[in-house]
Amino acid sequence: MYQRGKRTVWVTGATSGIGRACVMQLIQRGDRVIALGRRLERLEQLQALMGAHNVHVAVCDVRSLDQVRRSFEDLPPDFAAVDTLVNNAGLMLGTSNFEYTDSEAMSTMVMTNCMGVLHNTSVLLPSLKSSGRGHIVNVTSIAAYYPYLTGHVYAATKAFVEHFGANLRTELASQGVRVTNVAPGRSDTEFQIVRAGKCADAPTAGLPQLKAGDVAAAICWAIDQPKHANANSIELVPACQTLSFR
Repeated sequence: MYQRGKRTVWVTGATSGIGRACVMQLIQRGDRVIALGRRLERLEQLQALMGAHNVHVAVCDVRSLDQVRRSFEDLPPDFAAVDTLVNNAGLMLGTSNFEYTDSEAMSTMVMTNCMGVLHNTSVLLPSLKSSGRGHIVNVTSIAAYYPYLTGHVYAATKAFVEHFGANLRTELASQGVRVTNVAPGRSDTEFQIVRAGKCADAPTAGLPQLKAGDVAAAICWAIDQPKHANANSIELVPACQTLSFR
């Protein structure tokens, strides 16, 4: 049976949902984790729960290349040799049709979901390559494949990430860095609360959903594959979801 060694994993969007579940599962598997997010209190709570020797936390807005770069440059020695990147940070804002979506919401989605992935990948890539076993996991969405009402900007950003990951793999396949895109369906996270602005209006309230841990387990499975194998993409949805949100 294949046995993998301890990894040092950089996880964005680690303060809740899939990112937080990833941090916990990776540490339980024996990895070290750098957990990035914008909410210091939540990061500190996660570090207290999992142990400072297992997780290093950094307050970072992935929309800022400078913040991402500083977060990497400030890593303590035990966490500096990053070999795995989980591009998880992302969000959807608004439940209305495109004509009612304001420019600030559009910009926030594009900068977070698209530029955040580019910023983290560009900063981490030299470390991933030098490790000899680098792996990039991009958390996309089934919205990248299946159009749905009110998807517009968010779905387009996830399609961007999906195609960026697929094309990046063609460049890195011969350089010892694997790339996996993981596309979840409806998930029981804060995603819908952030999207709607308040829980009562969440569009998918009451519908069957994945748990954050389900998606984290799929990410860990992809990372766990032997070096000669690569999971190009994983599409994970609730068994009864018909690939539409509305």
